[in-house]
Amino acid sequence: VYPGSHGRILLLTCRRFPPRGATSAASIGAMGRKGNPSTPNRRLAALSLVWVARMSIPQPDTSESEPNTSAYIMKDDSLKNKGNPSLTLASDACFLQSLSQARQQGSLMFELLIDTCVWLDVAKDHQQQATLGVLEELVRQGEVSLIVPRVVLDEFAQNKARITLEGQRSLSSALKRAKQAIEQFGDSKRKRLVLEQLNDVDSKLPTLGEGVVESIGRVEKLLATGSVVDASDGVKLRAAERAIAKKAPFHTGRNSMADAVLIEIYGELKAVKSPGIRFAFVTHNTKDFSHVNADNRLPHPDLAAYFSKIKSLYFINLSEALRRVRPALVSNLMMEQEWAQEPRGLTEIMEAMDLLFHQVWYNRHQGLRQNIESGRVKLVEKEAVPVRDHLRRPIQRDVWAMAQKAAKSVEKQYGLEKLGPWDDFEWGMINGKLSALRWVLGDEWDMLDT
Repeated sequence: VYPGSHGRILLLTCRRFPPRGATSAASIGAMGRKGNPSTPNRRLAALSLVWVARMSIPQPDTSESEPNTSAYIMKDDSLKNKGNPSLTLASDACFLQSLSQARQQGSLMFELLIDTCVWLDVAKDHQQQATLGVLEELVRQGEVSLIVPRVVLDEFAQNKARITLEGQRSLSSALKRAKQAIEQFGDSKRKRLVLEQLNDVDSKLPTLGEGVVESIGRVEKLLATGSVVDASDGVKLRAAERAIAKKAPFHTGRNSMADAVLIEIYGELKAVKSPGIRFAFVTHNTKDFSHVNADNRLPHPDLAAYFSKIKSLYFINLSEALRRVRPALVSNLMMEQEWAQEPRGLTEIMEAMDLLFHQVWYNRHQGLRQNIESGRVKLVEKEAVPVRDHLRRPIQRDVWAMAQKAAKSVEKQYGLEKLGPWDDFEWGMINGKLSALRWVLGDEWDMLDT
C-alpha cells in the first residue's frame, strides 16, 4: 500500500506466470509457483499485469502531458532493479480501471471545450449538419457535457450575423463569375447544360442562407446546455504570463489573449480531480494551438502539459472528437444524420411545371373541343368585343386552328398516356401540384392560368 497524496492505492503484481485463461487476481494468487517460465509471451503478460484497487479514495489525476506514471508507483527499487516493467503502467491502469467502472455504472462522460472557430464553421457549413446532429444527440443522452467559456459565447454572438451574410455573398459572387466565364469561353454544345446546373445552385442560395440561420439557432441551444465559465484571476494571470514569455498561442506574434484565456480555462478545469470524466479540447485554429514542426493533430509543446493520451485529449476535428466518445454509437448516429433529402433543383422543378402546365392546358383544350362539337361554343370569323357570356364565348377559326396544331405538338412531345383522361381526384392532384410549384417560384396560391 502506497500512502500517496491522492489516498491509498493497492498495487498487486504477479512474479510468476498465470495459467491460460487466468483473468483475476484470485486466479493469479492461487496459481502460486506453478507457472511455466518457458513461454516468453506469457512471461511478458505476467510482468506487465498490474491490478489496481481503489480504496474509498478520489481517483488520481493522470492527465500529465507526457504520461508521468511515477507519481503513483510504489517506489520499490528492488522490484525495479529486477526489471519488472509492470509498475510503470500503474497510473494508466488505475485510470483505465476507473473508466471501466464508470462505463459499467453509466457515469462516464466527456467534457468538451469547443473553440469559437469550430462553432462558427459548423454553423456555416451545410455539410456539418450531421456532425451537429450527432453532438445534439450525445448531449441529450448525457454522454457529452459542454464547457462554455464566456469568451466563446461573446465571440459567437459577435460573428453569427457576419457568417450568415458572408456565406450567401461569397457563393453568389462565385456563381456570377462562373456564369460570365461560361458565357464567354464555354463550349457551345455544353454551355446550356452547365448554365442550367449553375442556375440550380443559384436558386438554392436562399435555402442555404436559411440553413445557416437554423444552424446558428441549434448551436445557441447547445451552448445554453453547457456550463458557462468566466475567466478567473488566475486564468488571466497565466494568460498574461504566456504573452510575456511569447509562449503559444502568442508564438505567432499576434494578439491571442482570447485564445490564451480559452486554453487556461481548459487547463484549470481539467486539473480538478473528476472521477469518471474525460476532457477534450477541440479547435480549428491550428496556427495558434497545434504543433508547428510536427503533425498538427498534436498540441503545441507549450500547451502539451494540459493533454495526455487518455484523460485529456486534443482534437482539430469535431467529428473525430465525437467518435472518441462512443465509436459505435457515433458511427450509427452519423449514418442516420448524414441522410438528408436535398431540395430539388430549379431545372427539375421547371420541367415538372412544364408537364403539369401542358396536362392542364390539354385537358381544357379537349373540353373546349367537346363543346365546339356539341354546338355549345360557336366558331366565328371574328370575335365580338366585349364578351358578354364567357361560358359560351365564341372562338375565332384561326385561333382554334392554332390550338389544334398546338395539341398535336403536345401529344407528340409527351405522349397520349401522360395527357389523360383522369378522374376527379387525379385531375385535382394535377391542378394542386401545378399551383404548389408555381407558389414555390413566386406565384400566388391557386394560380392555374394556361
